[in-house]
Amino acid sequence: MPILSRLGFMHKLHKLAAGLTLFLATSAPAFGEITASRDSAADIYQSGLQSYQKGELTKAQGLFLEALEKSPDNKFVLYNLGLTDFQLDQRGRAVGAWRKALYVDPDFSLARQALRFAAKQMGPLNSGAMNNWEAFRSDLLSRISLNRALAFNALFLLLSGVFTIRYWARRRDSLRYETPLPAIPYFGILCILGFLGFASLGATKAYDTFQPRATVITKRLDVHSGPSLEDASLFELLEGHEVIIKQAIKDWAQVTYPGGLTGWVRTESLFHSSGRRPW
Repeated sequence: MPILSRLGFMHKLHKLAAGLTLFLATSAPAFGEITASRDSAADIYQSGLQSYQKGELTKAQGLFLEALEKSPDNKFVLYNLGLTDFQLDQRGRAVGAWRKALYVDPDFSLARQALRFAAKQMGPLNSGAMNNWEAFRSDLLSRISLNRALAFNALFLLLSGVFTIRYWARRRDSLRYETPLPAIPYFGILCILGFLGFASLGATKAYDTFQPRATVITKRLDVHSGPSLEDASLFELLEGHEVIIKQAIKDWAQVTYPGGLTGWVRTESLFHSSGRRPW
């Protein structure tokens, strides 16, 4: 197991055990009505962990995939599927699973660490130089959830409203009783600016959240000019590269790599890693 030998077998088992504990804790409400069923995602996931710890990677992979079908947005299933895939030399899907885990929870540090490790082993996980939007998305948007952005937006809206109403009430009273005008509420102005900033950030995050992206899971992938193998090959993508999904027609998807060209690939060569499901 090459990845475990590098990172430490006992360290990984500790991480997996912690992942199982958090999985059961956080998913209790979702699985509360089916905990007696042996076919629940929690039971299948636990069986996968047991197989993984025994070194039965192929069996663990199948169980994690089965659990993922029942709980497609569970970050712990995605994370451990990625660990298993990486050791079985299916590194593209491993990268895609870790990306989706971060899409589900931008604060999931284990998935972020795994992606950094994959980049060291595989090289850059993008198909070219990032433009300004992709750099902004990577450095900021991917690290904050939409709910958090909306929460800060609501907080600054509340604070700016309180200070604005208080200022104008005091100003009205000053004019009425001919007393000195109140001081300008600089903190209130900062709250208004914060509200506008987080409103823009929230709108941008919402756009990014619904934009479908996928990860290439084959070693090399030819991108065609149309949705057919007979169409000309335009360029090549490598395992682990991320693409934006423009549209899907049957078994084909029109993709563009960030800041680059557009073409068609088979959907079986992609792992949906973020945004609305395109197929």
